[in-house]
Amino acid sequence: MPIDLSWRVLPPGVYDAVVDKVDFRFSASLSLIITYCVLHEGEEHFLDDWLTLDAPKNSPSYQRTAEGKGRIKQILSAYDEQMPDKIEPRELIAALEGRAVRIAVTHKITNDLPVPKVSRILGKPQAPRT
Repeated sequence: MPIDLSWRVLPPGVYDAVVDKVDFRFSASLSLIITYCVLHEGEEHFLDDWLTLDAPKNSPSYQRTAEGKGRIKQILSAYDEQMPDKIEPRELIAALEGRAVRIAVTHKITNDLPVPKVSRILGKPQAPRT
């Protein structure tokens, strides 16, 4: 059976999305993986946003925790909610999964191919035009 090597990706732009899944990876640093679902031209696209959420202060990864914490803040701020100082993982999952957000998508070139990346949460989705 032939392997499909074609590459179709979500173009750069601004999209309405839903937080489809939130997951964690525990190692020396705690990673947060937020999966967004975007409907574009009748096709579902899923984008994983891998973010460092917690790292020891003496770790080179510590500065990247601003990305993970900042992403949580962006999503909660879209709903006029404050980011707590501490939260249990299951509570964070419940606070984020299912949220509709407006995202900015850029591309990062990886091995000569464009890979979509969520660069920012812009707020809630736009209301449909009437």
